[in-house]
Amino acid sequence: MRTCLGAGDRVDAAVGGMFTAQLIAPAFVNATARQAKGGAGALYLTFYYIGATIGSLLPGYGWQAWGWTGVVAICSIALLIALLADWALCREGHVGPTTD
Repeated sequence: MRTCLGAGDRVDAAVGGMFTAQLIAPAFVNATARQAKGGAGALYLTFYYIGATIGSLLPGYGWQAWGWTGVVAICSIALLIALLADWALCREGHVGPTTD
């Protein structure tokens, strides 16, 4: 009997979580947009791909300059920015499904 997840299981869980998030996020954008739902979806995809580009570029620079410490630092900063954005947007009640 296994008592902990192996590396492959953890990767499977992370990949499954990302695919689940990518299924839910566009639907959430469409549900929360009050008007111009197509434009909101297009903006989501635009920023998704810009973020993916930056998110794959910056850790590479961190690796070249500081090794794994740079990669971890850049990824930690990105996570902190995301958490701060979530806090700032959600505390005011700006994000959520519409009822009309």
